[in-house]
Amino acid sequence: MPEEKAIVVSPMVTKVTKAATATATKMAVSTTATDVRAMRINNVANPAAIAVVKTWDTGAGSVTVGTTAPDMIWSQPAGTDTTYIFISGLVYTAALTLAVVTTAGTSGTSSMASAVDVTFGRVS
Repeated sequence: MPEEKAIVVSPMVTKVTKAATATATKMAVSTTATDVRAMRINNVANPAAIAVVKTWDTGAGSVTVGTTAPDMIWSQPAGTDTTYIFISGLVYTAALTLAVVTTAGTSGTSSMASAVDVTFGRVS
């Protein structure tokens, strides 16, 4: 399970969860329903490769990276660090599972050369 701290960083975020070593190995960000209000993808450690962040609205036990279709996919440009704000929230009704790979779409399974830091600001 990634590092989790219950702190208030703004009126719209009450939990910060950082997956500091996000790779192609699936990772449970939340094992229950959650409302994501912000997400930071730090791909600075990979100056020549796009990071593909996949998320699933299901528990990690139900995800097979490369086979299970992700619910959301973000492509983070090589060598960049971006924070996304979701004013209305991204609601995951079951759980939030994460993997970071080199290829977009369902079939990508290869890890980045260096891990990508992904941080979620959540309400629950």
